[in-house]
Amino acid sequence: MHSLSTTRSRAIGNSEMYRSNKPVRACFDHQRLVAIDQASFTTYIATRQAAGLSNGTINRELALLGEALRLAEERGQLLRVPGIHLLQESAPRSGFFERSDFDRVRKHLTQRPDLQLAISLAHAFG
Repeated sequence: MHSLSTTRSRAIGNSEMYRSNKPVRACFDHQRLVAIDQASFTTYIATRQAAGLSNGTINRELALLGEALRLAEERGQLLRVPGIHLLQESAPRSGFFERSDFDRVRKHLTQRPDLQLAISLAHAFG
């Protein structure tokens, strides 16, 4: 019997990423590899969303699971890796200052060209 746990221990070994991902392990370690399917992923996603996690965090967890399943396939422990459909993630945050806010702050520094330069560089390059 091949499970994600045995595949993980052989394939991923002591990977810090896997060891630190307890939710994936809690949900899938006890399942046989052939029993993990799209319905399993859907249940996992719903559970993690109910726990308040972002889609990006859930996608990272699913990517880890996909890696373990692909390794099992390479080792002949799994005939086919089920498709894992990732969630749509939010757009990355832009800066804390909008351009208009930045311009107002910069305007107040007319007596300090050194600080104008410093905040201009910080705004441009983050």
